[in-house]
Amino acid sequence: MECLIGCGTWIAGKIAECTVAQIGSHLGYIYHYRRNVRALETENNEVNDKKKILEDLADEAKRRGENIQDDIEDCLTKVVEITQDAQNLIDDTNIKCGLRGCFSYLVARYRFSKRAKEIRESVVEIKGKIRFDNISFRPKLKNIFENKDYLNSATREKFVDGIRKALEDSNIRMIGIHGMPGAGKTTLAKEIARKALSNDWNLFDDAVIVTVSETPIFETIQQQIADRLGLKFDGEMISERALRLRNRMKNEKGFLIILDDIWNDKLKLEDVGIVFESDQKGCKILMTSRFETVLGNDMGVDKNFKVDILSEDEARNWFGSIVGDQIVTSPAFQKYGNKIVQKCGRLPLCIVTAAHSLKNCDKLPLWKIAWRRLKRSKHDEVVHTAIKLCYDKLRSDEAKQLLMLCSLHEEDANIKMENLMRYCKGQINMFEDAQSLQEARDVVYCLVEELKDCCLLLDGDDSDDGDDSDTVKMHDVVRDVAISIAKESRGMHCFGDGSEVEKFLEKRRFEDLEALSLPNGYLDELVFERSKYTQLQLMICMWKESSLKIIPRDFFERTEGLRGLVFSRNELVASHLSPLQNLRSLCLRDSDVEDIAEIGKLKKLEILDLSGSNIKKLPSEIGQLTRLRMLDLNYCEDLQVIEPNVIPHLNRLEELYVDEFGNWHRVDQVDNNGKRSNAGLDELNHLDHLTALHLFVGDVNMLPKDLLSQQLKQYKIKITFMGRSRLARIEGVSRQLQIKHTESSLLREHGLEMLMKRSEELLLEGLNGVNDILNELDTEGFPELRSLELTSNNTIQHLVNSMGQIHLCIVFGRLEALFLEDLSNLQQICHGEVTVELFKMLRAVTVSKCNRLKKLLPLFNARQIEEIRISDCNELEEIFTHELQDHVQSGLQLRTLELENLSKLREFCSEILLKKTGSSQKQKEPFVGHSITPPLFNGKFICFPKLENLELDRCHVKKIWDDEFLASSTSFCCLKKLEVYKCKFLKCVVSSSTAASFKQLEYLKVTKCEAMELIVRRDERMDKMSFPKLSFLRLRNLPRLKTFISDSFEEKANITKPSLFNENVALPSLKTVWVEGVDGLKMIWQYGRLSNNAESFCQLEDVNVEKCKNLMGIFSSGMHTRLGNLKWLKISECEMVEEIFEMETSNCGIEEVAGKQEGLETVVSPDDEFVFPQLREMELQSLPNLVSFYAGRHTLSFPLLEELEVIECLKVKAFSGSELLSYQGRHESLFSTIFSTKVTFGRDCNCQITLRKLPNLMHLMEEEEEESSQQQPQTLAFPYMIDLEVMECGRLENLVPSSISFQNLNSLMLTDCDEMLHLLSSQTAKSMTQLSRLEIRRCKRMVEIISDAGVDHSKGGEIVFTSLDQLVLDDLPTLANFYSGNYTIRFPNLEFLSVNRCFEMQNFSKHSITSTQQLEKISINGTSYGGPELESKLKSESETESSSNWMVGINSIIAKHCTSHHRRTALQELSTEKDITPLNPSEE
Repeated sequence: MECLIGCGTWIAGKIAECTVAQIGSHLGYIYHYRRNVRALETENNEVNDKKKILEDLADEAKRRGENIQDDIEDCLTKVVEITQDAQNLIDDTNIKCGLRGCFSYLVARYRFSKRAKEIRESVVEIKGKIRFDNISFRPKLKNIFENKDYLNSATREKFVDGIRKALEDSNIRMIGIHGMPGAGKTTLAKEIARKALSNDWNLFDDAVIVTVSETPIFETIQQQIADRLGLKFDGEMISERALRLRNRMKNEKGFLIILDDIWNDKLKLEDVGIVFESDQKGCKILMTSRFETVLGNDMGVDKNFKVDILSEDEARNWFGSIVGDQIVTSPAFQKYGNKIVQKCGRLPLCIVTAAHSLKNCDKLPLWKIAWRRLKRSKHDEVVHTAIKLCYDKLRSDEAKQLLMLCSLHEEDANIKMENLMRYCKGQINMFEDAQSLQEARDVVYCLVEELKDCCLLLDGDDSDDGDDSDTVKMHDVVRDVAISIAKESRGMHCFGDGSEVEKFLEKRRFEDLEALSLPNGYLDELVFERSKYTQLQLMICMWKESSLKIIPRDFFERTEGLRGLVFSRNELVASHLSPLQNLRSLCLRDSDVEDIAEIGKLKKLEILDLSGSNIKKLPSEIGQLTRLRMLDLNYCEDLQVIEPNVIPHLNRLEELYVDEFGNWHRVDQVDNNGKRSNAGLDELNHLDHLTALHLFVGDVNMLPKDLLSQQLKQYKIKITFMGRSRLARIEGVSRQLQIKHTESSLLREHGLEMLMKRSEELLLEGLNGVNDILNELDTEGFPELRSLELTSNNTIQHLVNSMGQIHLCIVFGRLEALFLEDLSNLQQICHGEVTVELFKMLRAVTVSKCNRLKKLLPLFNARQIEEIRISDCNELEEIFTHELQDHVQSGLQLRTLELENLSKLREFCSEILLKKTGSSQKQKEPFVGHSITPPLFNGKFICFPKLENLELDRCHVKKIWDDEFLASSTSFCCLKKLEVYKCKFLKCVVSSSTAASFKQLEYLKVTKCEAMELIVRRDERMDKMSFPKLSFLRLRNLPRLKTFISDSFEEKANITKPSLFNENVALPSLKTVWVEGVDGLKMIWQYGRLSNNAESFCQLEDVNVEKCKNLMGIFSSGMHTRLGNLKWLKISECEMVEEIFEMETSNCGIEEVAGKQEGLETVVSPDDEFVFPQLREMELQSLPNLVSFYAGRHTLSFPLLEELEVIECLKVKAFSGSELLSYQGRHESLFSTIFSTKVTFGRDCNCQITLRKLPNLMHLMEEEEEESSQQQPQTLAFPYMIDLEVMECGRLENLVPSSISFQNLNSLMLTDCDEMLHLLSSQTAKSMTQLSRLEIRRCKRMVEIISDAGVDHSKGGEIVFTSLDQLVLDDLPTLANFYSGNYTIRFPNLEFLSVNRCFEMQNFSKHSITSTQQLEKISINGTSYGGPELESKLKSESETESSSNWMVGINSIIAKHCTSHHRRTALQELSTEKDITPLNPSEE
């Protein structure tokens, strides 16, 4: 008990002690109130003083461009917060503690005192953290690359994207950009640097651009890179600086160095210190140069990119963006702008220079002056200098001379390298070391490559045979510079026109002329100037009509030093050439030069080119040309005779081309006199130096045995075959043999086995008597053959038969292209066991009309094939066969696959099960593991990682792809073009999971698939999908198709009107949509169903919808927000369409909804505008239920519309349902009245409007209210419309009200508008000063063309049709006058007037009419007057009326013809009643 009492007493004491202590503490706050507040105020003032000092230091650091340390920034922020709290507390104590003597006073003292103490502690704490040293640092800033001159275009963006991929590739360290001077390499490099550092790419931490130039200064290069890295040099030597720079760059993780304008190998990266370690994957070097080999060979870049010049559209757009689009789109300015851009050669540097000189210049004369100066200039001097430097850098004088020779060709010409070789023989010091023509040809090739490497020459365009490897081109700017250099330093002149010839003749520097070219003719000026051209070595002249028909002999006497002469399409007398005894090369292509005997006197001639000429005979005199090395008689269709023994005398001949002469003498025949009438092919055996031969042999019996087969290095021999191969040309093929309808036994008899064995290209058509081409034609397996075309044979069963004697490893070892057609008995290409070596080089296979063929090849022989085209093989079941024991999935190299009319095709590759029999042999059996109808591509053991083009035509498969093809697969990941045509069992093209691989698909066309219901079928593995690059889509004649991609069950339940496109597929790059004959469609675009795909359809440019008989709408109104790029719109033959744009409504169904922006529904007012900023052409045709383009309340704006056609739309009353309708742009408001008068225009441009078969149309433009019309001036309607055509609008009453102006209308045609009484008001007619053509036909109620109704003309005046030159009035039975008002009407330039079947027309006009004497012809009711007859007629009629006005004469003529018509009509009526024969018109 005592213990408990003791414990209780101790506890009670402690409680009392704590209570007293706490009470004392709290009372202390009240008692020390003033001390606590004063202490806080003191500390707060000290902190504020320190804060002010720190802020001043921070401001000073910022002015120096330094950043403040993060802890100092945080400290300042906290100081501001704490000092503000302290000051607020101090202010509050002065207010709230001012009253004493109440309990609230004590409470306030307690609270403020306690809070002051707490804040003071925070103030003291923050004061201790304030420091004044090391508060800032100099930041490392990313380089900023301004690039205002960069052109953002499709081709440039594609180029930049390629560079980006290379920069992202960890295996690529150095990248090169090369291109000709002025192409924009530096600008592109800057843009790449800018983007590489941007947040979009974020590839590097920093970048630097250093200009290297022709003579690199190592110290400057090192310093610029070091400055970017913050590295300081202290005057060290280059080698020491290089070590320091290299060591410093080891610390960089993402650094881009751009070395611009490298000329040669003088820059050694190691010597400068530009070296990245192997683990610095994020550091790259980008180089630019004019020379590809410098980057590739000298600098060793990993990947090289070539910068091409701009496309025509890009060049024009860029030029326009600089000078001002509002200027350059004006027709007059556009004309000169296009000329300037063309003269600039689409080079960015030239375009920028020219455009900036005309920026915002709206004075047309200044543009004309700029064009004339540019036309006469050498282009921009910077570009000229750069090209000249490239020229000076060429290693050999031969390369320079060859460039000059290229400049002698006409502008933009495809220059054949073969021609260069032939022309070069006409110049001294060319090919001095070449022992043969082929060696000279090789020299030209090497020189061309050197010039292309410097971008002084470009690859040529595709030639007729689809190959551009033997042609080159010169950029216009390079050509101009080269022409300038050629004139100044080499005496080589290219005369583009007659004025240039005249200037040359004025200077009279004939002795300096070494070479001249007349690509456009103008030779007559030089011929008539009888000067002597002592130094002239080469002359090239193309045909042009002139007064000079035959070039006289004395001209050639004055050019006797010529070594090379080229005439094309000229008429020439060969005897006039005899003074040219120094001539080495003579080319008379396509010329009229029949008798060439005199050419035999040109004893030094080495090259004679008569190709395409009209010679009929190669005379014996040609045999005197014993130094001749080339004779070209190709394409000489009239050549009938080559005299015997001419060819053997040409014993130095190396090349002979005679590809159309078929009259070779048969070796076993002679004529009656024992002499040959024509040369025989056996004469060729006398040509010991012959290495090249082109030959046509009309009969195999003309061939001698062993026709030069061993010595020929290049040949093209056609035996009874005049066509050309259908296989694409293989580069490097030089030995071609083509044989048609010849017995195989004759081939052996005439020794053609060796030619066949050595041939690289072999065509055999209708070769009879051959069952096995290997064993019968070449037992060595055609070791040299690269292209084989085998057609029209009914005996060959196998191309390769392993049962034969030939070792299969050597068969077709080099074959690259195989063409098989119309082989009616071909069962297999390979029969028996084959090896993987067979067809190992095969790249392209074409098979057609082989109706017994069931499969193509084993899979292991086809992995390298890149192109397969198979058509019209009725029994073909599979393309390849695959052995099941091979479990490795085969990745094909296939890029193009075209399968056409293969009705029994089941699958692309079937499975073969190998069974071992009792012996060691294997037996193949089909493996049955598929469903009843396997897909064409099964995806199990074969993939298509490189396939780009796939075309299926009349292949009756039920499914194209198996779902085994997953999105993660590489199969079809490169597919760009897909066409499906007449596959009648297909219900859909592809599943969504398979289509997920189609990331590169650009072109999709599905046509005439009668069972097709969907394009893409959604499956559970891929619910929503995207075709990110699809730009072209055409759906044609798919009667059951309802939508592009299927909807889910829930979506179908909520859809009232299904549309072609929905939210389940994204098409962000789609530009062209053609939909034709898709009867299952109700709607194409519903904006509400696309809200989740914000980027889809924003690139649309071309929309064409035709013959969709159940289609009700094209667009919902909200879609206009995505049609900013739409240029062409055509809707035709869709009988249910009522509106092109249907209105979308809000939930309440009252207000119109323009669209939804990012899911937000926006209600619009009538003042909102639908703008179609790029629309150029619109055609609405054969839409019987169309009421309007859009029935909503929005204003419509078409700023660039050029052509509008509304044809056979029977119910159209108005283009828009809105009174606010405004057609802004190339022509304005349309129709309601079909067009509204509230019209504003966009930029000026040409515009054409056609309205046809609109039976409900009553007015083109609405009448303005009377009050407003009195107050407002004449409305400027359609100010840039140039053509208006209105036809078959039966209810149209007038064209436009009098308030409307047509100031730029050029042509007006009105036909079959029966309700129209007059065409125009006189007020409107006064505005039509540009009208040049006016035609009015078949308007039954037309009374007057121009009317004064509603117009006040009391003040007088005149109507002047300043530009009208053609006026036609035809079949207007009620027309009384052209104009009956009081205005004077003038036609100062009228040339043709026709008034036919206007029998009520008594005169042209009742009042004052004047005209000039420009009239050339008039036609009145079928009677025409022209020339002197017209002049006499008008004069006589005018004198009869006592007037000198010719139009009075026209009035008189019209009145007489109409009176004559009425008399005849009356007589006919009278004769009908009284049986009186009417008079002939001549008897009246």
